[in-house]
Amino acid sequence: APTVLQKGDVQVDRQPVDQSAMNSPEEDPNLELSSPHTLGGIDELIRTGFEFISNNLLASLLSGELCSSGQGLKGGALLITGAKGSGKSTLSRALCRKTRDDLDTHVEVVDCKKLQGKRADTVRQILQDIFEQAEWKQPSVVLLDDLDHLTRAPTSPEHEHGPEALLQQHIAQSLKDLVDEVVEHSSLVSLIITSQSEHSLHPSLTEVQGSHFIQGFVSIQPPDQAQRTEILHQLILKKSFLSDAL
Repeated sequence: APTVLQKGDVQVDRQPVDQSAMNSPEEDPNLELSSPHTLGGIDELIRTGFEFISNNLLASLLSGELCSSGQGLKGGALLITGAKGSGKSTLSRALCRKTRDDLDTHVEVVDCKKLQGKRADTVRQILQDIFEQAEWKQPSVVLLDDLDHLTRAPTSPEHEHGPEALLQQHIAQSLKDLVDEVVEHSSLVSLIITSQSEHSLHPSLTEVQGSHFIQGFVSIQPPDQAQRTEILHQLILKKSFLSDAL
């Protein structure tokens, strides 16, 4: 049987980095992680995503304890896709909230839209700080929200070798290198990525040759009638709760 470790027993040979400029839900009260219980029509999506993450971290859902044989990012990243306005950011944050509440994980959230226009070395340093913090506070979940705004696929053949495409490729490679480091350290870190589609990401992140960077997939589709009813029900409950609180 695998050795079971309490969260406090997990150690790495790194020092914590200064996170004063980073967005962490435990340190920034303005960063809201929605509870899955306040959202409607996403139960199956939450279940699928949570199952993938918990399997990566090899957490016991009954005891909340962690097995030392956890594979972390060896199991690949979880990709959540959906059209603009589909709620993938809300879903991913709700999933982070559930893993934090149920598995006692540390959560790091990166809004990749805010990194657009920054130098490649600056982006790499920010991502490196995030993953170092995640390793230090493992077990952890890192969310890269709207990653396709930072490492997107070329929009046309003539743009494949332009300066913007080279920047995207460099950032994508930096991300893969950082993930490889986490894997080498056997750290209990899981990664969630959101984008409009699998094909909107830089091809190097979704290529099938060699090791698979992304191995879990959740796709947000337009809600069916039952899901619409559940969403409406949750909105009514939320409105009633807010009215009673006034």
